Amino acid sequence: MNLTNLNNEQFIISYIVELRQAGHILPYEDHLTVKKWLKAAGKNTDNLLLILDEILPAYRDSKRGKPFRLAGVDNLVLKKIETFRSL
Repeated sequence: MNLTNLNNEQFIISYIVELRQAGHILPYEDHLTVKKWLKAAGKNTDNLLLILDEILPAYRDSKRGKPFRLAGVDNLVLKKIETFRSL
């Protein structure tokens, strides 16, 4: 996949899809969650990617075959975004 032509949302979604290691698309609700995170992050993809890289691998590992929905980490990600914004 050529990541140089992706917009911020597509870039984050491609990271999540790759991390999930299951399927090639995200559910619609997860797309809405990513949009919310990007808006909260002020479109700062780098900070959001750092936050997701800190949170999502452990979340994925904890699910072990169960549905991997971003709603499960939504509040945690939003709190981390606020922490980054206050720095």
